[in-house]
Amino acid sequence: MLKKSSIKFKNQENYKINKKISLIILSFILLGCSSNYQRIPAPITNTNIQKKEPSVKPKATLKKIPLETFALSPIWSANGKLSPKKFTQIPGWSEEDFSMVWDAWKKNCHAMSLKDAKFNKICSKSEKINPTRQLEIKEFFEKNFQPFKIMSPPNTITGYYEPILKGSLNKTNRFSYPLHSRPADLIIKKMPKTSGQKQNWFHGKKIKNMYGDKLVPYPSRKELYLSKYLKNFEMVYLENPIDVFFMQIQGSGRIELDNGQVMRLGFSASNGHPYRSIGNWLIKEGEMEPSSASMQGIKNWLKENPTRLNELLFQNPRMIFFKNLTNSINSDDGPIGSLGVPLTPGRSIAIDTKYVALGLPVFLSTKLPKFKKGISNGNRLVFAQDTGKAIKGPNRGDLFFGSGYKAGSQAGSMKYSGTMTIMIPKLDSF
Repeated sequence: MLKKSSIKFKNQENYKINKKISLIILSFILLGCSSNYQRIPAPITNTNIQKKEPSVKPKATLKKIPLETFALSPIWSANGKLSPKKFTQIPGWSEEDFSMVWDAWKKNCHAMSLKDAKFNKICSKSEKINPTRQLEIKEFFEKNFQPFKIMSPPNTITGYYEPILKGSLNKTNRFSYPLHSRPADLIIKKMPKTSGQKQNWFHGKKIKNMYGDKLVPYPSRKELYLSKYLKNFEMVYLENPIDVFFMQIQGSGRIELDNGQVMRLGFSASNGHPYRSIGNWLIKEGEMEPSSASMQGIKNWLKENPTRLNELLFQNPRMIFFKNLTNSINSDDGPIGSLGVPLTPGRSIAIDTKYVALGLPVFLSTKLPKFKKGISNGNRLVFAQDTGKAIKGPNRGDLFFGSGYKAGSQAGSMKYSGTMTIMIPKLDSF
């Protein structure tokens, strides 16, 4: 997971009319007439009102705009405050290599969840852009999007990747630790929600008692493993339980089978339990310094403390189940993210949809780890194409690094402070 326009104002009378319209619509919302929340919603209401120019043009100012300005549902960012920016105010925008972002943007236009007539209009404009001309791509974003900085303190930017692991479809002496498909008795049920709240889901199973069937929460990781509950749901076997655990953390991966074939796995479901960071647990227990709590650091700790494997892994009650995507993804494509499109290394980011809508361009300001050693400038244009259970809050992101060992090394070392500037489609782009 890099990015000129200004906000103009028309006469005061039009502004009042727009404001009245907004209040009328808002009253309908309060009466329960609003539409269901969509991840990629319609554009914000038109507040781009142009003021009559005086004889002496005053110095342009950009005020911080509270989210209430965009209060009509659905919305592009559901929480926090946004501050409009000019593209020239975004550090690194003019230095961006725009030839590297076009492929990721075009994937957005293939997302079924973005098949909105208004968003499609922007996508149709991109068909006229020459992908080899950086200036054309840069001007496309500047003409069709308005940058808004998320006005919250910097947050953590981490990284993830698609593991490439060795495995077997059959249990052997070498491969004996399974990844599982979704159990047949797992029931995922939508829970009632009040206006403004994120949709919650109940993960459970039915049990019989003297009164009939009862829906109970699905077992935790510890309960599933100790009870052998997942027998007969094994998909593929890996070499060690650490690979299994981190495969679940990443949510997807490639398995190089002992028969010469390659198997692509993707997220299918979870047991519904909350995600708990084993790295944070090690820090709280005094077993590891925060600077060492990376994927590689945790693997090193387990090598030194092999008898404490289950104690560590059971700290995270969340369990991930997979589905076979071998015939659903091109071999050259990345894994499928929450937006439903293949992820692009260095240009796809997982976000919290309470603050950034899926599909939006985002200018990320952070640092990046180099493969061997050192830190580089990470300022870049990325696209909100994925989510993650641990990715919560404003300016919180998880950058996709790609597939394999090198990507894993960088993703495991990625833990820097960062901020986000989201790109909201301009009304006149429609």
